[in-house]
Amino acid sequence: MTVRVLVPIVMALIAGCGSVTGEGPGGSITLCLPADERLIPLEAELAVTPSARQKGLSGRKALSRRAGMLFVYPRQQGPDNSFWMHRTRIPLTILFLDGQGVVRSVQDMAPCLEASGSGCPSYPAGVDHWMALEVNQGLPAALGISEGDSIRLSRAGGTATCDNAGKLTPASLPEAH
Repeated sequence: MTVRVLVPIVMALIAGCGSVTGEGPGGSITLCLPADERLIPLEAELAVTPSARQKGLSGRKALSRRAGMLFVYPRQQGPDNSFWMHRTRIPLTILFLDGQGVVRSVQDMAPCLEASGSGCPSYPAGVDHWMALEVNQGLPAALGISEGDSIRLSRAGGTATCDNAGKLTPASLPEAH
């Protein structure tokens, strides 16, 4: 094979080895969402730095059906910690999670493409939380997820399976500490 043929093949292979969308700065993990009597895998990009948490999913045109972003904080956040949708094009649902991955609050958030952001509403958590998970709007309702349910962490090494899923805690995420 010539170099002209190999370069596009190698570039395609490299592109396929990234995170879910290739846009997440903190890597990605597989979360396991409860649905009836089973767990459904969801690929979540990690937002663990202040800049990654601030940017979030803004500017994205789409989000895969079973994808999301997990915001992880170095310490517990209070009820007044809020999210906003400035420059976010996708309607989202946010789940605020305690330090054990238990859902404490669920809210739908509307896109806001206003240039200045001054008219974009904020969405306070209303509860203490260590993590927040943004997913496509309606996914938690479709799966029957509500307050008190536990989000789990896949232990399968990124193979998108929920067999033997473990507890989701900030300490269980190596990128978060």
